[in-house]
Amino acid sequence: MKKVLLSLTGLIIITGLAACVSSGYNLRDYQSANIAKDGVYKFSNPRNNNFNLLIKISTYKDKKDGSMKKKFMMLNISKRSNISNFNGHDKDVIVWPFYSINKNIVSTRVYERGNFRALVRRHTYSVSAGNHKGEVGFSYKLDFSKARFMN
Repeated sequence: MKKVLLSLTGLIIITGLAACVSSGYNLRDYQSANIAKDGVYKFSNPRNNNFNLLIKISTYKDKKDGSMKKKFMMLNISKRSNISNFNGHDKDVIVWPFYSINKNIVSTRVYERGNFRALVRRHTYSVSAGNHKGEVGFSYKLDFSKARFMN
């Protein structure tokens, strides 16, 4: 019985390592950024007293090459909101087009077409914004050690 449990545990660890390696990052990269677990992370916005940011991380299997990858989705919420989870298809959810991990910081840049004033409401936690070829780009640099894991 112990051998079966140890084998099963080993299989789970190996699967987790394979998932991280195949997406370009290894398990240590995710651990150093404090995002080894899938789920929802909540950031309190130090620059905006009215909004917080929820980041949902999930692991999925890429249909093209069969590799395991992590998907990041975000949602700005009111500080008074009781939301602790969300669906990727919910209104105002933004799926990260890419991400990079540098030590403990995870960053992305989201580009959207439209008016800056209208779009900035969806990006209250962004570090910077700027126009690029008719699109507004919003930069995010997040330290997940400062986030609270919700579920």
